[in-house]
Amino acid sequence: MVNTDNICLTVVKNLKKYLGIPIVESNQNAKMPKMPYGRYTITTPATANNGTYGEYEDNIARKPVKQIWSLTFEAKTNDEALKYANKARSWIDYAGRTVLTDNDVIVESVGAIGDRGNLLTVDYQYAHGFDVTFWAYDEIEMPEVQAIESIDLNGVEVDTPTTVEELTDLLEKRLSGEVVDNGIT
Repeated sequence: MVNTDNICLTVVKNLKKYLGIPIVESNQNAKMPKMPYGRYTITTPATANNGTYGEYEDNIARKPVKQIWSLTFEAKTNDEALKYANKARSWIDYAGRTVLTDNDVIVESVGAIGDRGNLLTVDYQYAHGFDVTFWAYDEIEMPEVQAIESIDLNGVEVDTPTTVEELTDLLEKRLSGEVVDNGIT
């Protein structure tokens, strides 16, 4: 599973601090804050990846994926909405990279700023925004595997800790016809 909580906490908390305006999740039933504010939508929680998982010593299998966000900034004027979008884009693209990287949030790309305003029935909604692609890992905790304590090799029990190299050596000696010290011929 992608650690979306870490990405959200890091990006939202630090972007809110940098811009000085609320940053909220889009598409929810809660009342939106007073303008200006920013909102985000995770449009793609984890992209498809045809690669394979890598298994790590911490018992976690990982496969790289991308997570795509849409950020939109709304304000009472077009200029103000554009100002917040530009400032946010600059922070994600450059000024905030150290904070993001220190919190394991890696920015792959930042898209162009576009007009995201709407004509409402009696007024105009001023909004500008852009998309961001983050690198992430799809992580799976590996199930605990029971260790093999011993194996039966042609009627002879071989106890652990026998290494693969030791077993290979025994098999090579057996195949060459040598008599080995455990009685296998």
